[in-house]
Amino acid sequence: MDTNTLEHQPPIADETTADSERPHILIVDDRPDTLEVLTELLESRYIISTILDGEHAVSIAETVRFDLILLDVELPDLNGYDVCQKIKSSALNKNTPVMFVSGCADTEHEIKGLVYGAVDYITKPFSVTSLIYKIENHVRIAGYQRQLETLQGLDPLTGIANRRAFEQRLHSEMQRTQRNDSPLCLIMLDVDYFKSFNDFYGHVDGDACLKKLAGIMMNCRGRSSDIVARYGGEEFAILLPLTDRRGGIRYAKRLYDMVKSQAIPHEDNPTGHVTVSMGLVTYSGKDLLSPHELVEAADAGLYRAKKLGRARLCVASLTQAFH
Repeated sequence: MDTNTLEHQPPIADETTADSERPHILIVDDRPDTLEVLTELLESRYIISTILDGEHAVSIAETVRFDLILLDVELPDLNGYDVCQKIKSSALNKNTPVMFVSGCADTEHEIKGLVYGAVDYITKPFSVTSLIYKIENHVRIAGYQRQLETLQGLDPLTGIANRRAFEQRLHSEMQRTQRNDSPLCLIMLDVDYFKSFNDFYGHVDGDACLKKLAGIMMNCRGRSSDIVARYGGEEFAILLPLTDRRGGIRYAKRLYDMVKSQAIPHEDNPTGHVTVSMGLVTYSGKDLLSPHELVEAADAGLYRAKKLGRARLCVASLTQAFH
């Protein structure tokens, strides 16, 4: 490692910078001495997490979003390439840049690392100056990507649409319904007893539960024009264009059955597993409702479903319980 160029390092941030404002870097290497050196170099500028094996790295990448991952090729369990591939398939870190920092210096390893999704490949011993500048550049690019995701309307936890994107789409779909006099169905969905789920299992498992439910909702969609969004917390919004009340009820029943079939354990739910409650409303071009009023109507149905015992769908005056 070249330590003669330390005086040319980029300026290091003040250690008093709030943690919430500092990028988070994960370093995966089976050599404690390497972890110590990298941590010492970077900890004044970044939040640093270190891991000695690949399985643990894959596991934590499912629940914590990082701004950059430094990854060794040779690990005691999974090799670095498999770790990179698994991380790139996770919802939270699929867009997180991965840099290999490895003692494998031949071109074949470098090309393989890039093929598996890494943005860079640094060989040991490395130049401190080069490493720090590259880290800074990749973290900056990751920040731009994060901002782009927000502008594109993605929820960072689940990877589905966020509330902002949903509200924009709701507005445009209501306008289209008014022009074409076609039906539009809105379902508001809430995870039953979710606070007690978090209290019992912890927030990491709570996040994993929300991600799994989001995936179920996406798989339940019949058309690419259907939108599934995280509205806030454990509440989701599902917008079904060109869908009448009967079609919306069929969709809700199918979704409920899919959630039930997963049998996600929930000790504080009377059923013993995760269930959902839903409120459904349909809209036509003749209805004089604003987007906010349409959401309120679906929310009223959701509130009634929960008041009647949860694990059911309420549609206007129609109540249908699923068992």
